[in-house]
Amino acid sequence: MQCHPWVDRQQCLRIPIATTFGLLSVLFFTAITRDLPAQQTSWTWTQTSTSGPIARLAPALIYDTQRSRIVLFGGYNLTYLGDTWEWNGLTWTQNNGVGPLARYFHSMAYDSQNQRAVVNMGFNGSTLGDTWVRNGTIWTQVSGSGPTARYAPAMAYDSQRRRTVLFGGLSSTSTMLGDTWERNSSTWAAINIVGPSPRYGHALSYDSQRSRTVLFGGYNGNYLGDTWEWSGTAWVLRSTTGPAARFAAAMSYDSQRGRTVLFGGRSSLNFGDTWEWDGTSWTPAATIGTAPSARNGMALAYDSQRRRTVLFGGYNQAYFGDTWELTGPPAGPTDSISYTAITTLGTPNAATAHAAAQMPNGSTLLFGGTNGTTYQTLTYELRNSLWSSHITNFKPTPRTEAVLLLDSVRGNNLMFGGKTMLGTALAETWIYAAGQWTNLPLTISPPARSEHRMAFDSVRQRAILFGGKGATGTPLSDQWFYNGTAWSASLPNSRPPARFAHGLVYDALRDRTVCFGGADATARREDIWEFNNTTWNQVTPTPPPEPQTGTFGPGPREGFGMIYDPLSERVLIAHGTTSLGCQNDAWLWDGQGFTKLLTNGPGPSARRGTQLFYDPIANQLRLFAGGCGTSATSDLWSIALPVVSRNSTFGAGCQGSNGRTLALTVVAGSTALIGQQLQMQLANVPTTLAAPYLLLGISKTQIQGLPLPMNLSLIGLPGCTGYSSADLKSPMTLANTTGISSWTLNIPNGSYLLGMELHLQGLCFEIPSFSRWGSVSNAITARIGNR
Repeated sequence: MQCHPWVDRQQCLRIPIATTFGLLSVLFFTAITRDLPAQQTSWTWTQTSTSGPIARLAPALIYDTQRSRIVLFGGYNLTYLGDTWEWNGLTWTQNNGVGPLARYFHSMAYDSQNQRAVVNMGFNGSTLGDTWVRNGTIWTQVSGSGPTARYAPAMAYDSQRRRTVLFGGLSSTSTMLGDTWERNSSTWAAINIVGPSPRYGHALSYDSQRSRTVLFGGYNGNYLGDTWEWSGTAWVLRSTTGPAARFAAAMSYDSQRGRTVLFGGRSSLNFGDTWEWDGTSWTPAATIGTAPSARNGMALAYDSQRRRTVLFGGYNQAYFGDTWELTGPPAGPTDSISYTAITTLGTPNAATAHAAAQMPNGSTLLFGGTNGTTYQTLTYELRNSLWSSHITNFKPTPRTEAVLLLDSVRGNNLMFGGKTMLGTALAETWIYAAGQWTNLPLTISPPARSEHRMAFDSVRQRAILFGGKGATGTPLSDQWFYNGTAWSASLPNSRPPARFAHGLVYDALRDRTVCFGGADATARREDIWEFNNTTWNQVTPTPPPEPQTGTFGPGPREGFGMIYDPLSERVLIAHGTTSLGCQNDAWLWDGQGFTKLLTNGPGPSARRGTQLFYDPIANQLRLFAGGCGTSATSDLWSIALPVVSRNSTFGAGCQGSNGRTLALTVVAGSTALIGQQLQMQLANVPTTLAAPYLLLGISKTQIQGLPLPMNLSLIGLPGCTGYSSADLKSPMTLANTTGISSWTLNIPNGSYLLGMELHLQGLCFEIPSFSRWGSVSNAITARIGNR
């Protein structure tokens, strides 16, 4: 028989002390634990090993993300080398077995899609043109045509486009090459396009944050110091300043900090300097302590598991066999973000420029959008992982760049504006409720527009609209309120400049509407403004810590997703378009400064026009679709961010037999953090013939199908109210002489608990002579977090 404290007093009195989470663990949602990396102020080189592979010039190094190992192959030390080694962060281990021919000045990249290393080209007395792959243990030569034989080319793997990119080198006839090649899972293809001048001995790495392959330097009869980037469609000269011109430098991409790192090389002299490329400019890195000596022909790779750059070998009057590791400072505050791909059924066609918002029932509403040729005409609802199309009596015409939001007060969805298939801007106001669309023919309305943004202010119970692109394509700076029945213009003297494709959200924690970025008539913007419900104020973000310089933040962009996350209590900005094209990065705004989010594992591709929304059923943020260029997607991802622990008190207790009201509180200094204790106290407990219990539930809206709060008069507790679903009941300590009972919950250190809300209430069984069989306290909601 189940014990229900509001119904069966005797059964409840017989509850044994049980493990608190025994009845609840299966109900907890899944999330990801994250740690906030400690900030540093300078780069640090550390020599970690002098044993392992013999000293050598021009080996190749990659990081095997599947096996979390640095892999080294080949090189030269008075003889050509063909050995394979692995570095686990502590020791080098040689891998025996048949492999590629010995060589040096070859190229190697890690194909993360197929989880294998790719080696080709090089020199061993003859110029080589073969291609080999390694699955982590075995080398296999692959057949098929490809680049002509060469040595000292450069190669990197584009994980966004799933292509291995190769450029340049020196042919067997000593001809300098300037050709670009790409390899998919099995085939090489020449890319006939104008790019950097022919060269060899240059460096190449892939910037996954900006989806660009970065090339630096080399030799073409002169030492070179130019920086180029390959997008997959074009080479672009990005800089001619930075590190001195050089040959045989080493370069890798630091995915934690979003920086390309370069070390060493030579011209007339050997270099021992360290530089970083942020996508705009090169910056010399200030290093602490001893750094590797000047050299050329060393190898460099980034260990993303251990978050450090590994260097091995090189040459400067002697061959080097030392191993070094570089840890760098964050450009500013960083944290982690984790994505999980969600497989859906009934998925709408791939699209961008659609509108989506949470529905009153917890599902997600989707309307409009296009894949460039076809427009979405149906209304879709997403519940869990199932999409369903709705047939309505009346519906809006197909459109793009409209905006949907949830009116949580009136329990419907509001949609305004957008543009038709002919590109005509709209000024229509629509409401979606109870499965049907209703057009509101309002006499006062914002002018027609698209690419505007709206947010819902839950305190003042109104929608706020700002900006957009007008009927003639002109950026707008007007502001409107919608109160559920009518629009009204609001034009404060101070407000953000005109813009479109920006971000606008209501920050519930700070009671502010936040506007960021977008584009005006001439350029993309990166300014951030906050509306305090009377005036707009531009906010200057906290600058990055020394020795970094310049602006730290998302930078000028448009067409991104932006949402307030109630669990991290921050504004999330994700993806969008910058001067470098479509992005797949993410940032948090806390009202003072930005935090860059580093991706754990795979995530969505770079895109614009994506939709962010909160799914209360899954208790998580979600990201849907978007596109880049002529491509569009229909993928769905869940987003895990840091979770802020928070306690809130609600409701009121009723008096007990001692004439005092039970009061439940959280012990000062105690917080519902994973791996820690949540300590509760119940005050005003009768000191004799009383049995205090702590009721813990996962709902404060219903109990066994009945609504909460519940008037307890019908079960013999007049004047008392039940607030918790009481899924678990646990005895508290007997009251001390001052009427205090206590209770402690040991919260497991499990990421699956993050974001879970526990609703707690005290219950005290009273003496038999009392008019009621018990009394109850106020209630407390405790959200489990890792912050």
